[in-house]
Amino acid sequence: MAVQHLVPADTYVVRHAVNSVFGWTGVVFAFLMAARLFGRRAGWIAAVLLIAMPRYLGESMNNTKDLPFAVLMLVGLYYIVTFSPRYPYVSWPHAFKLALAAALALDVRAMGLVLVGYAGIGLLVAVVASRERSLRRLAATVGRFAAIAVLAIVGGTAFWPWAQEQPLVRPVQAFFLASGFSWGNPSLFA
Repeated sequence: MAVQHLVPADTYVVRHAVNSVFGWTGVVFAFLMAARLFGRRAGWIAAVLLIAMPRYLGESMNNTKDLPFAVLMLVGLYYIVTFSPRYPYVSWPHAFKLALAAALALDVRAMGLVLVGYAGIGLLVAVVASRERSLRRLAATVGRFAAIAVLAIVGGTAFWPWAQEQPLVRPVQAFFLASGFSWGNPSLFA
């Protein structure tokens, strides 16, 4: 966490504080996602249930890897779910927020690259559902998706020295290599 170098306080206090901000951000975006998909009542239920989970609260204070990644994936999925059903399917500010969430998720784990694929699928569904036939509009939509992908990958490799050597290749390599780590211990649910 780079914030610990910017704030003149105890390293672990800063880490816990940043992690708790991610925890509360997750509650807010769980509310927003559920409210968007199922109504405000469902949003409140999702937020309250998330707050009532001791595991979530514990992770939001101590797990500096998994919880921020999960929250950033939720934020990215929220911005994908809120694509407009008509052209332009994603505004530039909306695209920037999605790219930022994907870049930060990629900074935490290589699986953050999945958000770029989900964004492409979301835009494809929106285009097919709207029955858009204008080549100019389709090209503009592809351009916005390309901007999201490039911003996400470049932003995701900004603080990743290994990936900076080949920013368009190394994140994809890390994505596929992540499943190849050997684990010599028994697993309960394999």
